[in-house]
Amino acid sequence: MIQQILKQPGTVLAIIWLSLVQPGFGNLPPAVSRCENLNSTYVTLPGGEDCSGSSYIIYFKEEIPSGVPLMRIVAADADGDSVSMQLVGADQATYFFRLTSDSASRTAVLYSSGRLDAESYNKISMELQITLNDGNLNIISKLFNPVIITDINDNKPEFLLQPYRWEIP
Repeated sequence: MIQQILKQPGTVLAIIWLSLVQPGFGNLPPAVSRCENLNSTYVTLPGGEDCSGSSYIIYFKEEIPSGVPLMRIVAADADGDSVSMQLVGADQATYFFRLTSDSASRTAVLYSSGRLDAESYNKISMELQITLNDGNLNIISKLFNPVIITDINDNKPEFLLQPYRWEIP
C-alpha cells in the first residue's frame, strides 16, 4: 500500500512539506516566554513578565551583593524539547552576572556575581545576551538591551579645606 502511494507523482514532496511546515512535525526553535522578578529590592522589570519582544529594559540597582538571585527567565519550545540557556557576550555583563540553567524545566536564574558600582563601571547601561539551545540544532540568541544600572547615593560627601567659619554682622 505504501509503495503504491509513493509511486504517485508529488507524494515524496508532500511528505517532506508536511514534515517541515505542519505543527508537531518540525524542528521549531525555542523562545523566551517570560521573565519573573525574584528580587524587587535590586531589579525592576517595567515591561512586566512578558519579555519575549525584541526590546526589553531591565533596571538593576547598583551595590547588589554577590550571589543574589535576581530574575528567572522562562523559555518555551513548541516541540516540547528541553531548553538550556547560557549567558554570553563580550560586554562586562558576563563578569557581573551568572546564569544557572535547568533545561528540563526550560528555566534559568540570573544571579549577581560581582559588585555592580555605577561610578567605577563608568557606564549606566550594558547588554545582557542569553542563548537558548534546544539540543536540535536550534540555538537562538535573546538580547536584553538596554540593561540600565540605577545609581544610588552611596558616596559620602567630601568637604575640602575645613573648617569653615563665617562671621555674619
